[in-house]
Amino acid sequence: MGAEGGTLGVRAARVALAFGLYFGSAELLSLVSVKGGFGPSIWLDLLRGALPISVCLPGTVWLGLRLRLFRPGLTAPAAALP
Repeated sequence: MGAEGGTLGVRAARVALAFGLYFGSAELLSLVSVKGGFGPSIWLDLLRGALPISVCLPGTVWLGLRLRLFRPGLTAPAAALP
């Protein structure tokens, strides 16, 4: 078991949170680009690729900490360094 631990339910909640943030932000960006009338663009394609993962990774950790899906001792790993 990893350092973050957690029951099977807690781990499943973390994964569900990550999936929700990833696919939710991708769908939201897609809806905004269609409703906004944006045409094909290399910059829009770049944004469509980068935004979901940029929201997913920090968002999962931030929300996971707020929802107590991680142990409190893991929030300050730098304090344990010499």
